[in-house]
Amino acid sequence: MATNQVTVKPDNKCWEAFQKMPPCQEACPIHMDVSGYVLAIAQGRYQDALAIMRETNPLTAACGRVCHHPCEDVCIRGKLDEPIAIEWLKRFPGDHLGQKEAGKSNAAARSRQEQVAVIGSGPAGLTAAHDLAKLGYGVTIFEALPVAGGMLAFGVPEFALDRKALTSDIEYVKGLGVEIKVNHPIGTTLTLNDLRQMGYKAILVAVGAQQALSLKMPGVELNGVYHGLPFIKDACLGKAPSLTGKVVIIGGGNVAIDAARAALRQGASEVHVTCLESRKDMPAFWWEIEKAVQEGIKLHPSRAPKQITGKGGKVTGLDLVECKDLCTDYEGRIQPVLNETVQESLAADAVIIAIGQTVDKSLQAADSKLKLGNRGELACDPDTLASNLDGVFVAGDANIIRGTVTGSMAAGRKAAVNIDRYLRGQPLKVMEAEGPAMEIVDARLPRFVEARKRINMPTLAARDRIKSSQEVDLGYQEKDAVAEARRCLTCDVCGNCMFDRAQVCFETGSRLL
Repeated sequence: MATNQVTVKPDNKCWEAFQKMPPCQEACPIHMDVSGYVLAIAQGRYQDALAIMRETNPLTAACGRVCHHPCEDVCIRGKLDEPIAIEWLKRFPGDHLGQKEAGKSNAAARSRQEQVAVIGSGPAGLTAAHDLAKLGYGVTIFEALPVAGGMLAFGVPEFALDRKALTSDIEYVKGLGVEIKVNHPIGTTLTLNDLRQMGYKAILVAVGAQQALSLKMPGVELNGVYHGLPFIKDACLGKAPSLTGKVVIIGGGNVAIDAARAALRQGASEVHVTCLESRKDMPAFWWEIEKAVQEGIKLHPSRAPKQITGKGGKVTGLDLVECKDLCTDYEGRIQPVLNETVQESLAADAVIIAIGQTVDKSLQAADSKLKLGNRGELACDPDTLASNLDGVFVAGDANIIRGTVTGSMAAGRKAAVNIDRYLRGQPLKVMEAEGPAMEIVDARLPRFVEARKRINMPTLAARDRIKSSQEVDLGYQEKDAVAEARRCLTCDVCGNCMFDRAQVCFETGSRLL
């Protein structure tokens, strides 16, 4: 127990800072109460931690595995030693309590007569459904695929996201009263007008971007050429082809890295990743690239594909040239600056093209009046997410094609707010920041805090990872999770102490209990 204790009253000088967000919460796209749930873990209150997270995040198990954690980049603890492992702590309560137990929820009270249809059960769709159900609406999600989860289920390999964890999140949303209809593609068997006739008063289109982009170059028609997203989807379904020999990936984003790691697990003896970008500019998350390198995947940055070579209709290799620089044209498309004098050829038994994805154009069959943007995305007002059709909203990768999981969830939350306002006959709302972020200069850092290094996540050894699709990150043991959570400075400045959430007070330099 700390020796310095104070009681903060409303007239103390630090009370005026009550509404300021700590940097971690402000950086989070969905503004989770990070210090609140980390403190609950530090105190052994795991159910409370889960409840605090689910005030804003229904996908805690998934986010604890695949979030890009911008909160950690601004963590004040990083000024002293290392940032708190916020993402890894997020998954701990569900892991510790058991995913079946963590997935339980009580039905939300139904206070509104209107029914809302959500097309797509990815991060945006599930989050919007969660928020709308808690607002009292009846919500039905229409999912084209046989399993709910969208890109979390079919775009993220199981070695990165355990399916039991994802199922726990989905069961939690369903427990609120949300109905999920799988094998219900919109645009083929059902149209938007059909949904209206079925009684849905508002529609959210959250279909993601699941149409893989290809390349126009010689050899793409050869046997042994695959595309990144369909390859990963087939791997998730257990339908991916067995691979042998050398596999070359074209692309430097997260899908390319996931495809490379999946190829190893499908039997490839060597995997090479080529991309236009330099090593430091690769769009994939650096920690994902690191894992790929640990598993033996070889990188070939600053290289542009010239042609896929073949013999007898089968892939034999990939010819590359140097990419000196990347420019964008007037439509925002990437244009490589090539140096044809530097050439390279890689032998290959298979080539996987993973250069990006777009929205499936078949969705326009759902309503031909639904407008598209310049990149094939579904157009909507960026402030309210309203489409050009009355009562139809758009969220997630359907609009922002290369988004993140939490970015899509934030869009789902914004859509839910405006669907609620639309159904109440109120003007749509431009979402504003929930409050200013606090600033802590080095001079105000608590000098009494002992330096303690971050507790790393236990992982499978690299040599063992590629033998199966088992999740690579193994999760914290309880003692490690509690110890890591106790590194948090709980720097959310006055107010939380009034509600039994302890903190370090940066005005008094005392630990409040």
